[in-house]
Amino acid sequence: VLLRGALDGLAAAPPLGDPAYAALRGDHALSLTDATPALPLNADFALHPALKNLKALYDAGQMTLVHAAAIPVVNRSHFEAQAILETGGVRTGGSVGWLNRALGPLGVDTASEAVAYAPATPLALSGPAPATSYTPATAEPGSAEFFRRVAALYGDQPALAKALATGLEVRGMAELAAHDGGAPDEMAGERRGRRIGSDLKGLAATAGRMMAAEDGVRIAVLEAGGWDTHVNQGAAGGQLATRLGQLDDALATLRNALGDAWAATTVIVATEFGRTARFNGSGGTDHGVGAAAFLLGGAVAGGRVVANWPGVADRQLHEGRDLAGTTDIRSLFKGVLADHMRLSTPALETVVFPDSAAARPLRGLIRA
Repeated sequence: VLLRGALDGLAAAPPLGDPAYAALRGDHALSLTDATPALPLNADFALHPALKNLKALYDAGQMTLVHAAAIPVVNRSHFEAQAILETGGVRTGGSVGWLNRALGPLGVDTASEAVAYAPATPLALSGPAPATSYTPATAEPGSAEFFRRVAALYGDQPALAKALATGLEVRGMAELAAHDGGAPDEMAGERRGRRIGSDLKGLAATAGRMMAAEDGVRIAVLEAGGWDTHVNQGAAGGQLATRLGQLDDALATLRNALGDAWAATTVIVATEFGRTARFNGSGGTDHGVGAAAFLLGGAVAGGRVVANWPGVADRQLHEGRDLAGTTDIRSLFKGVLADHMRLSTPALETVVFPDSAAARPLRGLIRA
């Protein structure tokens, strides 16, 4: 799950045990004694009060917080930092994502196994390995006869014929998953003009059902924007709290839609960079460095906080303004691929994340 726009990790997962935190955040600091208190994880860290479902997963041993995580280079441009996050490199450029590079070694050989629930395939999943994107249609869907005629027109165009076949396969999987899950007929809803799955919660429900289906999706990517909170960010309430609540609700929806498949699932929630440690004059935060990432799922050995905590005293901040990044986000990605997806070390180090030897995989994140 990609959070585009840069999540404020000091708000999503406040370091309440850091003696410099309360003064640093001032009126925007969260605490355990507020009218809307933060949700404690351990003696040092808590969650924003809007993240109630994540807290429940943490208490159940199915969520791990990875704090002070960052891309391998400091880059405060959304576009460039997201490109680095998604390609798994140390610089911008390139058109192949690290998830796409992982598909071959993982034995994913059909596009319907690797799906981005987005209007277009994001960079993380883009590349030569087969993958596709899916969003529920909002217009009147074509009839079977219409698609038969289109297929006939594409008959002598292999690339177009393959793309159409993949799209129809994924669309059919979505319909089947909706019916098998006992959910409302989403395709019929679309015919009545409803906006089904247009928000993160709706897409999470669709993704979960399609992943839970026999021979369903193995790799899924969801993305959510709106995290660029330069103005009126808020604290326990406000703009960011609303967005965090929506994310929390969507993740709970994904868990419920997966059903029994949740036990074999791992979800990474990551963002391109964090935000400034201090609030600006507009009641918001600007582009920073260290961020918070979340790892959740039935396969996760959770109930833990993983953090080489740099501290937030003035002398500890990066350039005097940002939470420092002390864990390379690629270490999280590599640890999950190694222990959850059983990717070999040679494939991990030479195919998926070349030139990343300094970013050692985080091990022990997945249940044995």
